[in-house]
Order: sequence, then structure tokens, then C-alpha cells
Amino acid sequence: MMKPVTAKGKMFEVGDFGAALLNILEDMEETRRNLEIAYKELKSLDKMKDEFLAMSSHELKTPLTSIISFVQLMLDGKLGKLSKQQKESLEVVSQQTKRLLDSANKISYVVKLESKKIEPMLENLQLRGLIQDTVKNAEQLAIQKKIVLTQRVTELPSIKADRGSLRDILSNLVDNAIKFTPEGGKVSIETEEGEDRILVKVKDTGIGIATENVPKLFTKGFQADHSVPGMGLGLVICKNLVESHGGKISVETELGKGSTFCFTLPKR
Repeated sequence: MMKPVTAKGKMFEVGDFGAALLNILEDMEETRRNLEIAYKELKSLDKMKDEFLAMSSHELKTPLTSIISFVQLMLDGKLGKLSKQQKESLEVVSQQTKRLLDSANKISYVVKLESKKIEPMLENLQLRGLIQDTVKNAEQLAIQKKIVLTQRVTELPSIKADRGSLRDILSNLVDNAIKFTPEGGKVSIETEEGEDRILVKVKDTGIGIATENVPKLFTKGFQADHSVPGMGLGLVICKNLVESHGGKISVETELGKGSTFCFTLPKR
């Protein structure tokens, strides 16, 4: 049986099957338009959120820096003598305020990275030297937790990269590995040279990550273990910085047995 059907403003005569098909296509088109509108609204909200975070972190930095400065003056005895109890209390205030400032800086940094407001300053670098510096800087933290921190770095060609970005990537991954590894564990950095890329691995014998949580690792705010202080921004920073260099970052992990974070850098 033929019946008239209107589609896209035009009248057609089609059978029952054709009419049903045209109706389905109309519904699909309407769904597409609705999704497009929703996507634009979400993008607008996401932009507003980033602007709010950037403004909030900026507003926090000045008072926090002032608090740290005045607390340090008191700890140095420049504003009068302190009792042992007063000094210990101020040291706690100083540590917590520095944590807040560090969080504000990280939020601001992530917003700038995601909005592409930070461009890598490329120069010829020796990755081996940067890894050695990272290990040296992390040694004290490893010693405090009785963790064995080692490096196995092969001879590598120089690469074109941003020095500050690579420092951030390496320090975030190594600090995370130490933080999430129990006392007496091991953390190591290893490198491999491929035909067109360099691979860096940061291995630990830590708590590992549940399989269902792996896809959330590189998203803002995710923490594998909420008992460890942090805002869950370190891996987001690493992902953005690695990708800005044309590389990729991934993880191999097993709950209770540790994790290996790997990132690649192209040989340019």
C-alpha cells in the first residue's frame, strides 16, 4: 500500500517499509541536531569552568605567597623569639600553605596546557642528563621511605625538546612511583632507543591500579589511592606535555604488584 510521507519538506509516496525508513532517518537527523546543540553547550560550560579555575588559582597565589613569606620570617626569628611549640606549629602552617600554592600552580598550569597557551621551547637536549638530575632530586624522598631508586639509561642521541617540560614529566612520574610504593620497595627508570623514537619507562613495585581504573588515570582529579595527598593532576600534566612533543604515554599495571609508566619521544 502506498502512502504519502513528508521528508525534508517534500511529499513522497512510498510503501510501508519506505515510510518507516524515512521516519527513522528523520529521527536520526533530529537526534544528530540535538547532540550537536548539547555538544556546543558542553564546550561552552567546559570553557567557563576552565576560566573559573584559572581565575581562582590566580587569585589564590598572591595571598598564599604572602602567608608563606610572613611565616618564614617568623620561623627565622626576625619577628621575635618563638617557643618550640610555636615553631613546630608554624612549620605545619608553612608546609600546608606550600601545598595549597603548589595545587593552585598545578591547576593554572593544566588550564594553560589544555588551552594550548604553552608552546614547547625546543632545544637540543641530552635525555640522560635530565634523568640523572631527576634521580638525584628524588633521592631524599626515596631514602625517607627506604625505597631503592635506580636508573638504567642507555647511550641516547640528543633530541629536540622543551627542557622544563621533560623535567616535569620525569619528576611527576618518579615522585608518583615513590609516593605509591610502600617502604622497602623499588623504583627504576629505564630507556630504550627505537628506530624513530626513544622509550622511557618508570617502574615501581607499588600498590598498582585496578583494571577498571586504568582508563581514568589520565583524567583530572583521579587518585588511585585517596590516602596519598594530591589533586590527581600530575598524570594529566604528563599526558599533555608528552603529546605536545608528538609522543605517547601509557601504563602497564597490576593491582598489588606495581606499575610501569611508559612514554615515547620522537627522534627528530
